[in-house]
Amino acid sequence: MLILLTGDKMAFAISEDSCDRYGIGSTPRARNTGVIVRAVSEKLRRLGQPLWDNLCWNMESQMARAIVMRAPGGPEVLNVENVDVGNPGLGQARLRQTAVGVNFHDIYVRSGLYKTLPLPGIPGLEAVGVVEAIGPGVTQVRVGDRVGCLTANYGSYAEARLVDADSLIQLPDSLDDRSAAATLLRGLTAQMLVHHVHKIGPGQVVLVHAASGGVGRLVCRWAHHLGATVIGTLGSEEKARSARENGCDHVILYRTENFVERVQAVMRRDAAVRFRPREALLDQRLTKPS
Repeated sequence: MLILLTGDKMAFAISEDSCDRYGIGSTPRARNTGVIVRAVSEKLRRLGQPLWDNLCWNMESQMARAIVMRAPGGPEVLNVENVDVGNPGLGQARLRQTAVGVNFHDIYVRSGLYKTLPLPGIPGLEAVGVVEAIGPGVTQVRVGDRVGCLTANYGSYAEARLVDADSLIQLPDSLDDRSAAATLLRGLTAQMLVHHVHKIGPGQVVLVHAASGGVGRLVCRWAHHLGATVIGTLGSEEKARSARENGCDHVILYRTENFVERVQAVMRRDAAVRFRPREALLDQRLTKPS
């Protein structure tokens, strides 16, 4: 039996017959688990042999640091603890995370306003990392793949974790880890708004509230790119400059202006769609005849 040892307590056992048959040499060592597993799996794949028929997983406890929340409250309730990540089961992958996104949603969870995280639990919705192990039945990702992860099951505030492989998104080389981790949730929210909640296109007019926020800026850029006229509401001139840079054709300072009157003045006809960062709806005040 040949045992491939790695630096993080993971062992891969391959029979001597398989070693001789597939030309796998003496025991190697490496710091990166993905390098070992991918090398072996690629060797077997090139030879037309399924990884799971020839490679058995014999992994010891997989420990990682995570930010654990045991009660709601201020930032002091977030504590770094060692957790046992475990091995991936059916349809799962273990992700070694390189960047984690932080959202206002996480603050609401931590404060107790949102009671959606079972306690004790690990907050966080989105992250980027490298797949370091896969469970049976996983075909959409491979060990060593660089992926983004967005899940409603939380758990992002950790060095490593188990996730459903279906929740992983392959990332292009042109997108760095930090940008992907900070944009995944907001980007998918914007995509849902401009393509599914209401399909935006040329000739339409979109009113975006909080147009300088994370989601707001993406919606403004996307809607402008799709040919719509974009109107954004903001609270300050500084935010208005940011909105203009991100595709707003018209900006409205809602603290000093009536945005309904301004929209109607800009449009000289009814506006069609209003977007807020978390919702999209028809603005009845703008579509009803005066």
